[in-house]
Amino acid sequence: MMKNFYFAISIIVLVTACKNDKNKAKETLYDVEEVLVEQEAPEPEVTLGCYVFSKGENHVTFNVTSIKNDSVTATLDYNYKEKDANSGTFQGTLNEDKLIGTYTFTSEGVESKREVAFKVNDSVLIEGYGELNDSGTAFQDRATIKYTSTMPMVRTTCE
Repeated sequence: MMKNFYFAISIIVLVTACKNDKNKAKETLYDVEEVLVEQEAPEPEVTLGCYVFSKGENHVTFNVTSIKNDSVTATLDYNYKEKDANSGTFQGTLNEDKLIGTYTFTSEGVESKREVAFKVNDSVLIEGYGELNDSGTAFQDRATIKYTSTMPMVRTTCE
């Protein structure tokens, strides 16, 4: 009879403990959900250093040399197979996840300028393309730029 009494007490304690654990688990899940809802996604950012695309004989290097507020300065080099290489500087502004600015470069001894755009996605820069103005130096409408480059530049150490 005493064994049955202890057995019954053990069952009651076990059931009560399980119910308390379930309630605590529900409370914990609820707290985690509240925290997740309140957190915002981090702002995309460009950091000092190199972003590189390299595949076969095609190479693009974007080396960020200065960041002040939303202003970004970099060197930018394009070297494509069977095309003239060009090298120069980038001066632009980061607005949300878009980095748009002027690329001043030299190709075959001639200095030129054109607008370039990149989408910042984690530690990757994706170049944007769109319809250009009549002189081919700026985008006609920045809102229509398509960031679908097959040459993403990945953040890496500078060589």
